[in-house]
Amino acid sequence: MKYIFLTILMQLSVLFAVAQTYSLDTVQYVGNSETTYDIIILAEGYTAAQLPLFRQDAKRVKEVLSFNDTYKKLLPKLNIFSISTPSRDTGVSYIAQFPLPTDPIQKSEIKNTQFLINFKNSYRAYYLEDSSLWKAKAIANEYIPFSDVVLILVNDNKTPSGRASSSDGIAVAARFRDNELEWT
Repeated sequence: MKYIFLTILMQLSVLFAVAQTYSLDTVQYVGNSETTYDIIILAEGYTAAQLPLFRQDAKRVKEVLSFNDTYKKLLPKLNIFSISTPSRDTGVSYIAQFPLPTDPIQKSEIKNTQFLINFKNSYRAYYLEDSSLWKAKAIANEYIPFSDVVLILVNDNKTPSGRASSSDGIAVAARFRDNELEWT
């Protein structure tokens, strides 16, 4: 009986150690989720000190959507929320596989980030492990159940801003720099 109690106590302590509380911000709210689409923006590669920058970048996503003809029509039906998910390291990991002389990334660099996203030179795209996909969906659904789109905004200054890729219902995009208003 004593061992069962200790085992349960240890399992509960692990659960509390893993669980984190994040900050939810509303970028745009237009109505009930039954009649709108919910976009959740998560931070990747933003340290706790950089979360104000993330909040600005999340608002910038709305601005970028308003300049795109397709999304401009949908904007009145979009609820947009951001969840501040800080990383230990700033930026994103880079995997240099067979780099060309013109590639901006010539050597690999590994970062400790929230979703462990890495940019692979050979594919010129962001890559997520399945566990990262599930983690992103779990965080989004914890705050906004049944969210329609999860966008992971990457704090990345080496690849072209706005570069986007998606996998299994999760979209990944680099933060937009000043005066840049398109997805690449």
